[in-house]
Amino acid sequence: MRGYSDVLIGLQYGDEGKARVIDDIAGAYGVIARFNGGANAGHTLECGGRRIVLRQVPSGIFHPDLVLYEGSGCVVHAQKNLSEIKQVEALGITLDGRLQISEQATLIQPHHVALDKCTGEKIGTTSNGIGPAYADRALRSDRNALKNLRLGDVHDDPKKAAEIMLENARGVAAVHGWGLFMALEKDIEETIAAVHDLKKYVCTDPLWLTNLVESGKKVLFEGAQAVMLDVTRGTVPYVTASNTGAGAAYVGGDLAPCYHRKTIGVAKLIMSRVGNGPFASEFGGKTSEDYCSAERGNKYRKEVEAAAYNLDDLLKSDDLFKIGIALRMLGNEYGSTTGRPRRVGMF
Repeated sequence: MRGYSDVLIGLQYGDEGKARVIDDIAGAYGVIARFNGGANAGHTLECGGRRIVLRQVPSGIFHPDLVLYEGSGCVVHAQKNLSEIKQVEALGITLDGRLQISEQATLIQPHHVALDKCTGEKIGTTSNGIGPAYADRALRSDRNALKNLRLGDVHDDPKKAAEIMLENARGVAAVHGWGLFMALEKDIEETIAAVHDLKKYVCTDPLWLTNLVESGKKVLFEGAQAVMLDVTRGTVPYVTASNTGAGAAYVGGDLAPCYHRKTIGVAKLIMSRVGNGPFASEFGGKTSEDYCSAERGNKYRKEVEAAAYNLDDLLKSDDLFKIGIALRMLGNEYGSTTGRPRRVGMF
């Protein structure tokens, strides 16, 4: 009997508690797989006093029998992925033989992060290079210069990959300032080294997941971000850089859709949104949006609000903006990846 696959996605603007739901139902599956996004996803897990925020490694780490997969639809920041693996192992959890990363996943190059920091402020990106990496994946090449590097490309020829990254860095530095270039040179060396260290986790078989399902394994695809942030159907341009709906799981997750059984949607009663963009039901409206985006969202972080406000006073207020601050504090609505205050609103 062959297995099947289910897809779990967020139905709002993200931060619905997907990782918590996955941890509750993970025992019914053999594989947890990511199919989109990268280090811009913050999935928080707590178990037995242990707490970790997973940005690239799939949720389900506390279930020792689960296999974990990062599909070709993901964009991988090698240093951060490697650091995250070490954080997981520091909790006493081994990922050797459990974690697989598709060799066809796009590598986030140093110039992608630099470009994101230069251009992503208006739409409120996490500055992790996600958008520029997806853009270069679509661009493919610029004249004779290769723009999209995959993990497998770096493993095949690290020297050539370094030369390509250097050329791409020059292109960004020429537009946005040569002061970037020296830092990017160092980042390129670190990126090559990190990709090398990730090699034991990299999967070279494009039918690896298919073969597992054919042998009876059940797969749960873990969506990052949410459907209202979809690059096509969301509030463009204030969206993520990938497709976030259930159908994307079978493109970026490296499995045929004939194995699909059902889609699971996760929502929460008090909605939230990180970053800029329309949010019709937001408590406080434009006042809240401006407040939460001050200094790229860093001005009113969790510790600042905790010191500045009295919860009882906020909750007694007739001002919806103040009610929103209180609900954010009560619900710990701060970005898992960025630490920025989430904007909150009605269901």
